Amino acid sequence: MMSSLLRYGRMGAFHLREFSRVGYFAQLLLTTVISMVIIQELARFAWGGDPVHGFLRAGVVGVWTSATSAAGILGFERAKGTLVFLLSGQVSPFAATSAVISAASTYGLLSFPLAYLMTCLCEWALVPISLAQLPVLLAEIAVLWIACLAMTHVIAAIFILTPNAIRYEGLLLVPVLAVSGIFTGGMLTTTRGWEFLSAVGWLIPVRGTVLAMFDAGTTYPVSYLLLASLGCSLVWFVVSWRCGVLALRRARRAATLEVY
Repeated sequence: MMSSLLRYGRMGAFHLREFSRVGYFAQLLLTTVISMVIIQELARFAWGGDPVHGFLRAGVVGVWTSATSAAGILGFERAKGTLVFLLSGQVSPFAATSAVISAASTYGLLSFPLAYLMTCLCEWALVPISLAQLPVLLAEIAVLWIACLAMTHVIAAIFILTPNAIRYEGLLLVPVLAVSGIFTGGMLTTTRGWEFLSAVGWLIPVRGTVLAMFDAGTTYPVSYLLLASLGCSLVWFVVSWRCGVLALRRARRAATLEVY
């Protein structure tokens, strides 16, 4: 068990290094976070608000923007000609592809320190985060990462069936952010007319974590929200495994592992 985890960790670290060497992904992360911080600061100067929420919102958007790269990451590997070797090695094909997919969400975690530094530069002062807040904040970021991992595994398993997956990455960004409550907080659950959107939001793993970050336990306790996010993530991981089995079976039957 321990040796399998260490092997998976080494594979994940390798693919993370490969992911970070692609200029497109670095550029995507930088432009997303910087533009979001600037927008948040302009809005705060106009209408007021908490700078901590500003940098957290920019961080969440940066993580999910990077995570959407998973839509085409397996297609990218197929275009490089490496996908067939990942699926034909001694390591389980699901462990091998999971290490590739996880690189997108893991790389996105850089959004939070980058967003914090950019917010401090815009504020020309350190954004205050108390020591009491720090453990809760780190737990929320960790659960957000797990939630993004679960979603990207499902997305990658489905999108491997099409050679045009990279073109659809942008379609995944806005809908998820809209139903997650990142721009509305607890208002999404209390405002009349948003009941359907609120119900749909609970079907995605990031919803609970986002509300924990921005609702601050006003509507629901933070611990309940994080547990709800983890439970939903577990369901998505199971769905991703099933989708992966079907996608791999179909790709092998059609002999498209090496065809882009």
